[in-house]
Parts: sequence; C-alpha cells; structure tokens
Amino acid sequence: MIKTAARFVQTERNFTQEVELPGHRATAEQLSMMLTRYEFASRYCKSRRVLEVACGGGTGLGLLAKVAQSVVGGDITPENLAIARQTYQGRENIQLVEMDALAMPFEDHSFDVLLLLDSLYFLSDFPLFLKEAKRVLKSEGVLILTTVNPQWKDFNPSRKASRYYSASDLLELLQRQHWGVEVWGAFEDSEDGWKSAVISPLRRIASNLRIIPRSVRAKELLKRIFYGKLEKFSPEIDEGSAPTGKVIPLTSADLSSNRHKLLYFVVQRASGA
Repeated sequence: MIKTAARFVQTERNFTQEVELPGHRATAEQLSMMLTRYEFASRYCKSRRVLEVACGGGTGLGLLAKVAQSVVGGDITPENLAIARQTYQGRENIQLVEMDALAMPFEDHSFDVLLLLDSLYFLSDFPLFLKEAKRVLKSEGVLILTTVNPQWKDFNPSRKASRYYSASDLLELLQRQHWGVEVWGAFEDSEDGWKSAVISPLRRIASNLRIIPRSVRAKELLKRIFYGKLEKFSPEIDEGSAPTGKVIPLTSADLSSNRHKLLYFVVQRASGA
C-alpha cells in the first residue's frame, strides 16, 4: 500500500505552532470542536481503511480506530508524528507515516475514507491535493473535509495559511473536479451574553491589526484571560471527553451564511466520474 519513495511538494513543513497538540491548553469549545469533527468523521469509517492527512499529534486516531478496519495517520511535521507514535505504540490497526499531502506515498485506490480536518487552508496547492485524494481513494471512497468558515464574523486567519475557501467557493471547486458534495454547518454562533458582546469586537480588532500572538503559549494566556479555565488536550480524545456540537446539513441558500463557525464537507465521486 505504501510506496518506497516519498516526494515532498509542500514547501512549509513545520506546523507545530499551528495545530492542537497534546499538552496544549484549550477552551471547552475547542475541545468540543475537536471531538465533534472526529465523531462526525467516524460515521463513515466503520470497517473501512481510513487515512487521516495532516493528523498532527494524532489525537483523534484512536477514536477512529475503534470503528475502522485500519487507520493511517500522516503528517508532514516529524515532531507531530513523534507525539502520535508515543501515544499509539503497539496499536496494531494504527500506522503513522511522514508524508506530504500533495504527493501521498500510497498506491492507487488504497483507502475507503480520507480525512483532512481543519487543515486544507495550509496546503499550498489544494486542487493538487484533490487529485491525489481521488487517486488514493477507491472508486466508492469518501473524502471528509472540515474547515473554519471564513465568512464567520470572528474569523481569524492563520499567518501560515495559503487560502481559505468560503462554502460556495469550495463547493464550486469540488463540483468542477467531478465530486458529489454534501455541505454541513457546525457550531452556530451566538451573540447572546456579555462575553460575546465584549470579546467579539476585541477579537476582530486584534485580527485586523494582526496583533494576535504567534506562539501557542501566548495564545493560551489570552484565552485564559477572556474565557476562563482552560483544559489540556489529551494524547487521545474519546467519547464523553467533551460535549458534542450539532452538525446541520446546509442548503444552497445557507452557503453564504456567516452563522456557523465551521464547515463540514462529505465528498464522493460524482456518478460516472
């Protein structure tokens, strides 16, 4: 299944400061977001061969492996994979591979399910990733994408991001490349309460002025000030470790909405593609 030679096309390879790793501290909502996206993805993984691209420290691989036939976690950053290898050492149905999402080291039609969760905007050539995804997936395979909604009013772009896609733009790109697509919204924004009334404007000002700190630790300090007590990401997230959020199917009329913080895409080959 794995090719002997690996190529690297993606130029940026160090994402240790951009991803949620075990030991980092997070708000209750961040923990809920992580669990929700993995529980959503696991619906499609039962008894199937699964690849998670850009798996980071592998926090969700164990949850996927409970239902999947086998799980491969791939990441371009060796430091991230070292954390995952320590967590899943000896787990027979979990394999870790250093890899480039734009040049995957796998044979054609190797997987039933491919996941790219909250990472597509870091890829320097996302259309090339889609071609690779189509190559390594079986003809009836499923691609699950999750991403922040750039139309959300409190959206804060990462400095290392290449491009953020709106729901409409991503849907158009996927359909143009002959994928069939379902779009879902998660974590509906609420403007209720004094915290939202105070914090949201401050977030937007900081984002516009580009004064949000780069380091994980500095970001954690700001979260602690504004959101209160933080909890650590565990090496392996599990059911019940956080509340799960609602994931709602979106119609074409909903695609321009800014009320959902996150977007989920369930993608399959269009008929005849």
